[in-house]
Amino acid sequence: MKITLEMIEAKNPCEEGLAWFNKNYPGGEVDYQELLNTIAEDNELHYGTWLLDNIGADMQAEIKLHSANISGDLLIAGNLTCIDSLNVDGYLYVGGTLNVAGSIDVKGEITVKRQILVGADIAGEGITAEGITAGGYIQTWRELNATKGDIQSGKSIIANNIESYHSIIATDNISAAYSIYAGGAIKAGKAITAGMNIRAGEYIEAGDYINTSNDYNIFAGVSLSTEARKTYGYIASKSKPRNIASGVWIERK
Repeated sequence: MKITLEMIEAKNPCEEGLAWFNKNYPGGEVDYQELLNTIAEDNELHYGTWLLDNIGADMQAEIKLHSANISGDLLIAGNLTCIDSLNVDGYLYVGGTLNVAGSIDVKGEITVKRQILVGADIAGEGITAEGITAGGYIQTWRELNATKGDIQSGKSIIANNIESYHSIIATDNISAAYSIYAGGAIKAGKAITAGMNIRAGEYIEAGDYINTSNDYNIFAGVSLSTEARKTYGYIASKSKPRNIASGVWIERK
């Protein structure tokens, strides 16, 4: 996919960004991925994110790697597939889907416009995608956000804030320093803990216990009708949680 000066001008860019493009590409045309590579090399990350946010992804483009260790930022116009592991010292922004058979370790934020599919662990300063699925741990020191789908982990989910358009599911624990919110269900094989509120559109279920800090509450079934809440808006755990604001508790044996 080619990016032209006319395409950029049509999106009302900042003067500095337009000047940078004209300086680097006086011919007024460049391959999308080449442009993003140059932006990363020049440490002009905000130009790259602006392009991907305003012009969008090249969904016909796909980069396939065996494994990668990137010393700076990595900006991808389309889809990125890695058959081993991916390590990035900076920021990772993927316009399409990110599919990694091994693990992902990113020092900066991870933003993926479509799905994140990871065979092992994923770690980053913040993680945002339409949906996030990992065979291992999902861990971030800031926000974990699935904007259109689920967050699913084969081990534990750990973040400051956890938010999912649909459900949040972990084989082991779900833990947030602040709040947990799911438009669908929240389900953990072991414990669910949050420093603030836990809120689910449907049920909340833990194999062990569910805890919030003393001044915060647990809400289940908030997206359901009054009638549906009686069946699907429950809270299930071995011991009854404190501060249930909505939902009927069911003891798990």
